[in-house]
Parts: sequence; structure tokens; C-alpha cells
Amino acid sequence: MRKVSVIIPCHNADKYLQACLNSVINQTLQDIEILAINDHSTDNTWNILTNYQQKYPFKMRIFSLTDQTGVSAARNVGLAHATGEYIGFVDADDVIALNMYEDFYKMAKTKEVPIVVGNCDRILKDEYLQNEMYYTRVVCREGYINYLEKNHAFFGESPACWDKLFSHDFIGDFTFLEDKIFEDGGFTYPLLLKAKEVYEYLRMDYLYRMTPGSITNRFAMPNAKVLDILAIVKNMLTYAHQEKFSVEQMNLLNDLAKSNLLNTLNRIERWSIPSSSKQKIIEKYLKCCFYYFPDLFSFSTKDGTFLAAPLIKKWQKIVSPHDISLFQAKKTEEDVIKLVKSLEISSN
Repeated sequence: MRKVSVIIPCHNADKYLQACLNSVINQTLQDIEILAINDHSTDNTWNILTNYQQKYPFKMRIFSLTDQTGVSAARNVGLAHATGEYIGFVDADDVIALNMYEDFYKMAKTKEVPIVVGNCDRILKDEYLQNEMYYTRVVCREGYINYLEKNHAFFGESPACWDKLFSHDFIGDFTFLEDKIFEDGGFTYPLLLKAKEVYEYLRMDYLYRMTPGSITNRFAMPNAKVLDILAIVKNMLTYAHQEKFSVEQMNLLNDLAKSNLLNTLNRIERWSIPSSSKQKIIEKYLKCCFYYFPDLFSFSTKDGTFLAAPLIKKWQKIVSPHDISLFQAKKTEEDVIKLVKSLEISSN
């Protein structure tokens, strides 16, 4: 068993992939395995992966998907084949500090926690392309965090999976929800709450590349994918019930889910579409939200209430809370997705 399995989903990443792979292969922690999953790339990604695997056969395993299935499915392939004691994730256009996994692993073992939480910094699309290697030394903050005692820390935590290290056993058979965006939060937040206590080692170890095609940059115009948040919330709640979360854990997760649902309204509001269409989408979307949370505008935690106050004030007047059946919720969700997709076409 290797100490750490590093999972790297790759799709059309040939411009950045070598810099990424070099930063992982040259980790000061040598006892790692790299699982790189080619998500049906049409550029030189597969050739790069093949060359690296031939050069580092004892450290690197590569997989190729016949259809483009998305980052979640690619990560799940990695999870299914990983043998490491701990699991890390890196995106193919990003770069990590050479000492990141050695220090993360050391923290996980000595502090006896299932998750180590790190930190990241942003880099521009043309930075770190020449295989520059870097170490990080300065730790901004470190220490144990119990989210049930410090609710604000949970609400302030990044949903990203790639600036963290997870115990493989702790993850168990939990996977990313496939063919959905916001997949990081749907995976990370339930695990953070399940852990109750993690160790923060906040240092700029992970360099996140801002590129024009990044998923987070896609939503200025109508996009039905923003409604994926409904499926993400459903999946998080299902996992929480399966894991028998305590009342305190459920209160935190529910408040987070409600806040994310309400935040999606702000995304929809920014779309440049006729006001009548926008109003119809918002009303239908809110009805779907009420299926999961009839008390959508009521928060259980002090920090959750404080953070969501502007959202509650803004949106509570639009639709009054009411009961909605599962059948009605599914039908309404189908209707609003269909409506948004029709606006996507007209906007293009």
C-alpha cells in the first residue's frame, strides 16, 4: 500500500499537463502513486500521459475513458483503483508545491485526523508553464478545527477537494456525483462534517490556474447546469442519513445546503434574459427547493443565519413556503431545466 494516491482527471490539458505532472512526480514524499485519467481528450493529453507512464512505470498508472464523462466520473475511476492509505486530488492544469503531500501525510499521521485541510493560491493561465518547481515554507495558520464547535469555520471552508488530504478508509465507498457541477462541495462538505474534527495546515501549497474555460467561469448567460445544485443537495442529504449524522451535524449541513440553494438564485438573477422568463424560472426553482426544505428561510445555527440573512431578506418575498410532493418536485424540476435549456439555445 502506498502512502498517498494522487488522482488527476485530464481533459484536453496538454498545455498545462507536463507542469502538473512534474510537480506531482517530484514530490518529496516518494511513496505515492499517481492515477491519471484521460477523459476522452482530443488533443495531445493521452500521448503525454503515455510518455510519463513509460518513464515512471512504478509510480504512475493511466486510464483512458472512451467517452467524455466529466471530472466526477474520472475521479471516481481513480477512487476505484486507488491503493493508497490517503487520497489526494489534483486538476490537470494546476501545480502543487513539492513538499505538499509529505507535509500533509505527516500531519494526518501525527495529528490522527481523517482529513488535512490546506490552502491554495491562484495563478494566471500562462504562469508555471516552464516546469518551475517550488516549495512552500510559511504556514499561515495550523491547528485542530471542530466544525460543531466552530460553525463559522465550516461555512467558510472551501468546497475544493484538491487542497485537502483524505483518509482512504474514511472516504469508504462515497463517490462524486457524476455529470454534475458543484461536485467538489457535494463530496467535501459531508466528509468534513462526518469527520467533526480535522487539522488545518493553511499554506499556499496548491496553485489553482484561472483559465477561460474553467467551470467556475461559465455562468454569465443561462445555463441549466446551475440547477445541478438540486441533485447535489439531495445526494449530500442522502449520505448524511446513511451515515446517521447527529442533530448538530444535520443542522450544519442543512444550513449550508439552504445557503447554496439561495445563492443559486443570485446566479439566475444575473442572467440577461427577459424578466418574465427569469421570474418564471425563479418561482419554479424555489418550489423545488421547498421540497427539500419546507423551512427554506429558517436556519438552525447562529452563523448560518448571519451569513444567509441578506439572501433570506431578498428572496423570502418571492414565493411563500408550501408543501410539495415528490411527484410535483420532479415535474417542476424537469420543467425549469427544460425552460432554461430553451433560453440557452436562444442566447447562443
